[in-house]
Amino acid sequence: MASEKKSKSSVPRKMPGGDERPKQHSYLVTFKDEVESAKSAGKGRAAVVQAKTARTTALREKLRQFVQSSGLAPQVQQIGEAMAFPMVSIICTPEAARQLSELPEVDSVLSDGPDLVLIDET
Repeated sequence: MASEKKSKSSVPRKMPGGDERPKQHSYLVTFKDEVESAKSAGKGRAAVVQAKTARTTALREKLRQFVQSSGLAPQVQQIGEAMAFPMVSIICTPEAARQLSELPEVDSVLSDGPDLVLIDET
């Protein structure tokens, strides 16, 4: 009898509203390149990497603030870490990706998958 109760409770039950979350995908957000090479020339490779990483970090923070202020937070699962290249990965809904592609700092939003697709190129 105890085993019957155990087997019934071990079956996962669907939670109400569990399937209502919008489908999210992985994207790559590329930022518009800024001419910084003249500032960094002659300072060494480490200085260039540090400056570019700082710029991407600032742009990532702007992206995060936009997601919060525009109400897109429920549609964004994760924003990747900044790196020296002017881009970050993001997991979000296609609608959030479309809205992010319209930001002035954003150059493009690419679907990160086997078939890279440019989102709303203008």
